[in-house]
Amino acid sequence: MGETRQQREDRERRNRIAEQQGAARRAIGAELRRARLDANVSLRALGLASSLDPSHLARVEAGRRALGQDALVAAATALGRDVSVRLFESAAAPHVRDRLQVLMIEALLTALHPRWAPRLEVPVYRPVRGVIAVVLQD
Repeated sequence: MGETRQQREDRERRNRIAEQQGAARRAIGAELRRARLDANVSLRALGLASSLDPSHLARVEAGRRALGQDALVAAATALGRDVSVRLFESAAAPHVRDRLQVLMIEALLTALHPRWAPRLEVPVYRPVRGVIAVVLQD
């Protein structure tokens, strides 16, 4: 039996998230390596200063492993750096503002002719910034 549309979308989203996590892991590893080299510190010295295994730090720098938050803070502190995190708005899923809006959009999408392709949460920049809940594309 084949995949349903929902199962396929779920699988595709999990794959996108895994790709994003891998990219983030590689970026953090590269940034850690850059900070360590800028400080002229060896993996062994960083491991001793941060109480982390140097071989694990090498895998983190290579992007093959991730550091937990506490370990990342310990490594950054040992290098005289700060850790910051930024959260970005996701384009993967629409925002639910209220239950009535969701019911209206759901009713519209179920009544659509197959030739119409809905695009949810389309950003608008002119004349003002905002988001259009649904755009129908032919």
